[in-house]
Amino acid sequence: MDFEKLKELFADTFDIDEDDVTDETSKDSLASWDSLNHLRLVTALEQDFEIALTMEEINSMTTYAKVSEYVSHRLKS
Repeated sequence: MDFEKLKELFADTFDIDEDDVTDETSKDSLASWDSLNHLRLVTALEQDFEIALTMEEINSMTTYAKVSEYVSHRLKS
């Protein structure tokens, strides 16, 4: 799993510095994490990592840690 690529994609989607992305980064801590950017994140994850996320995963991606967990899980499947 390329965590640097994931962090870069996450930072680009939410227009923040990569150094500000931590496991605790959440939709509650980022004003830019709105529904549109959430969909942009999902689309980018699925395209860049060539994975398919479930609706349950998409709906429960509320922190960077969860995003990382789901992407890692899908890459192992």
